[in-house]
Amino acid sequence: MKIVASLVSGTSLLISMMPMLAMGISPQEEPLIQKSDVTYIGAFSMSTATIGTSRFGYSGAAVTHYKDPSTGKHTLFMEGHNWNPGHVAQIEVPADSLLVQSNVYSSMNRATVLQPFADVTEGHIQTDLAYMPRLYGMLPYNGRLIVTGASFYDGACAQVNSHGVSGFNLSDSNDFQGFFAMDAVANPRSVAGFMTTIPPEWRPLMGGPALSGGKALSILSCSSAGPAATVFDPDDVGAKDTIPGTTLLFYPNEHKLEDCQLGDTCELFNWMSNFCGIAFPPGSRSVLFIGSHGIGEFCYDHPPDIVCYDPVSGGKGSHAYPYVHRVWAYDANDLLQVKSGAKQCWEMHPYAMWTMDEMCSDGSALMAGAGYDPETGRLYIADQQKEEPHIHVYQITVPDINRTETTGMHANAAFIHAYPNPFNPITKIFGSFGPDVPGSEKAEMVIYSTNGQRVCEISLRNSELATGVLWNAKDLPGGIYCIRLKAGSKKIVSKAILMR
Repeated sequence: MKIVASLVSGTSLLISMMPMLAMGISPQEEPLIQKSDVTYIGAFSMSTATIGTSRFGYSGAAVTHYKDPSTGKHTLFMEGHNWNPGHVAQIEVPADSLLVQSNVYSSMNRATVLQPFADVTEGHIQTDLAYMPRLYGMLPYNGRLIVTGASFYDGACAQVNSHGVSGFNLSDSNDFQGFFAMDAVANPRSVAGFMTTIPPEWRPLMGGPALSGGKALSILSCSSAGPAATVFDPDDVGAKDTIPGTTLLFYPNEHKLEDCQLGDTCELFNWMSNFCGIAFPPGSRSVLFIGSHGIGEFCYDHPPDIVCYDPVSGGKGSHAYPYVHRVWAYDANDLLQVKSGAKQCWEMHPYAMWTMDEMCSDGSALMAGAGYDPETGRLYIADQQKEEPHIHVYQITVPDINRTETTGMHANAAFIHAYPNPFNPITKIFGSFGPDVPGSEKAEMVIYSTNGQRVCEISLRNSELATGVLWNAKDLPGGIYCIRLKAGSKKIVSKAILMR
């Protein structure tokens, strides 16, 4: 067995077009994320004290991950208490060894505050947006912090602007620009929410580098009756008076994801469906919307007439107790049909939905925000905050390409996997090309880095894959690596996550 390794520096992108093309896989053939690919890691807490201009109690909106390039620290930005819209703080994500699988606040380890709360919008959220504004999304991009803001209650559909931009130093003044309008099919509040980057291999197909979406806010006719996603370029924020956008998913009031009526139990959507975050894992074709959903009968209270039983979210308005944390999973191939004009943006439906019961299973799931880190596959969720602020952490692992029907391979005939996975820094790679490839057949294993360069090349015999091949990545940066096995015209592709 011959091994030739080359080491390259890391990058914030997980998988570029180069390795996908080199492996002969088009983005449309990439696998779909399923519930089994999402693993609960644990939780940590934040302080209850006032820190700067706000506090973490009743907070959690606009959670976003940011890896500090100068320190390598994994951090989160998030908005503070509801009473202080636009006021943002930065915390350091604790090490995995400090995350606890518990819902008990007192048992959780405390995150370190890196920057205290300050108004990242410098007052513009109050003057530029409509009634009851809040931040609903943030996105670190090219050295700037993109933010979105929306009116929680917009009965007159008066909101026009949605996006602004600031620097990462929350103490800096006079560096905010915005808010700016977006020119898109989706209405302003349906682009003024969660954001995420589009994997590089999908950007030419979708026409841009990022997605901006929104949640179902009151009044629903001025929002989206289902998850929404619009393609845009974050570099346009502050550079153009109006931000160009291409809407791929949006449910106007006349075309709801599900037309839920009073007394109905609705699986896809009701007025208590709360979309708080989005993830587009590189190497997959899944666009995941993360939130909470009421699985009980949809009803409406108008005091003094109280007819709905809801011990979690009582008062005037919509109810559908009990509530669960939910993922709505969409196929990016379906969204491409909208871009091509073959489908309307409201004709798409999720290919799968599932609950995340680790955070709570008592029917009280009300999510505040969710942020995704494409470099590590980590998902950070702020659920029902109140005066015990905390964050839950999940791992999204892109499945092996040979698991999907698009490869034409069955796991019993041909496979490749690494164990352990995730790993640090050594893993063992097993594989097989199936019974029709003799053990003496020469094979090649190539491992690609995040920027498409080969970091490891291994020449071996097919028979060696049965006992496994060790890979030591001690000098490589953390992230997702693509593993390709090739013997003759046959090839198999998998991925491994190096955790740091």
